[in-house]
Amino acid sequence: MTAPVATEPRGAELARLRELLLVILVATIPLAMGVVVWSAPGGAGDFNRRVSISPLDVALALLLAVAIADRRPIGSWRERSWLARIAVALGAVLVIALAVHPSPKGFDLAFRIVAGLAVIDAFVRVSRRGRERVLAAIVVAGVVESLIGMAQAAHGGAIGAGPLEYKGFFYTFGSSTAGHAGFDHPYHLAFFLLVVIGAALVGARGATKPAPWIIGAGVCGAGLSITYSRAALLSLLLFGVLMLVARGPHARRHVLRLMAAAVAIGFVVGALSFGDGWHAKGAQTAGANADSSRRVRAQEALRLIEKQPAVGVGPGRYTIALESVRHSELLPAHNVVLQEAAEGGILAGVLSGLLLLALTVHAWRSGLETTAVFALPVLFFVLDAYPYVFPSGLAASAVWLGVLLTTPSQLADVDVPA
Repeated sequence: MTAPVATEPRGAELARLRELLLVILVATIPLAMGVVVWSAPGGAGDFNRRVSISPLDVALALLLAVAIADRRPIGSWRERSWLARIAVALGAVLVIALAVHPSPKGFDLAFRIVAGLAVIDAFVRVSRRGRERVLAAIVVAGVVESLIGMAQAAHGGAIGAGPLEYKGFFYTFGSSTAGHAGFDHPYHLAFFLLVVIGAALVGARGATKPAPWIIGAGVCGAGLSITYSRAALLSLLLFGVLMLVARGPHARRHVLRLMAAAVAIGFVVGALSFGDGWHAKGAQTAGANADSSRRVRAQEALRLIEKQPAVGVGPGRYTIALESVRHSELLPAHNVVLQEAAEGGILAGVLSGLLLLALTVHAWRSGLETTAVFALPVLFFVLDAYPYVFPSGLAASAVWLGVLLTTPSQLADVDVPA
């Protein structure tokens, strides 16, 4: 008697595995735990100058292994979109820079970029229902992080949540404490929550019961209020405008405007409930250091670019190489184009700028929801370093791109040229 043949296709099994690993990844991105395996001299306590392993790396490694084992045909160069062509070209330039300036930090960054591509591939290849469950997991993670962050803001510091919170320094603005939940900086929490709101938008779009998605986005709006991030505030203002100008069926416009209202109400209630932090932040913005030294960061990046214009100082080596030029602090460039130009050469900077432009065009041409998912966190790529430097930031960016590139197109939402 022959053994029964499995009726479930291998593809469906791999789709469920990818779904599970994506959920695990989302759940572990905010965990404040890890082991340092290498650091530059004096850099063991600096995220920018060390290599560490944390729980999210397990999910990344497994997703990469699945992508390699179940890889798809590459296809011809002509069949690829301009977005894919620019990304491949940027990757090739960075590989050359890494070959010229090899370092543990560079190989760590290379792993995270390739694993990020596996994350995007997993989003593309899970089932529609599986993608909805992953989106739900993202929103749940955002709600948990928001609640922890608000509890920290109310308490004025750590609340004893173990690995669910980072126990480092807490910033204060006026009488307010900025919460950061499981992240090491409140702005890093802000980036994550903006990604979550985008996921909630996509989830609500096709849901028969959008209320849980709207409530989750509202809680994340409240969580954003205690990060005191001006970039996050600008992003929410743009998000609100996009939701208000939405066209289409009445039911759809109603859901989008309810979501915008929930996020706005959550943010305002949070901003008014934890002291005068936003008033103090406004005073800082009007002061002498309105740009929070970002101009200084740009000047430092230009010095590094001038030193190595062709192949850069090497991927991942920005703050390590920064010691060799005049600088005020060992911090990243806080602008992805300048960072890539410094690490991979001027061509890498140009390609990274073109990649951002290509993503902008893709989002705009794909419709309002995709535009909103893109617009929510994108300011952090030109005003911060977290999304493309920190391990958890790179993972969160991969999740963001996975949501962005799998959001169904609705070209009827906006008038764009064919």
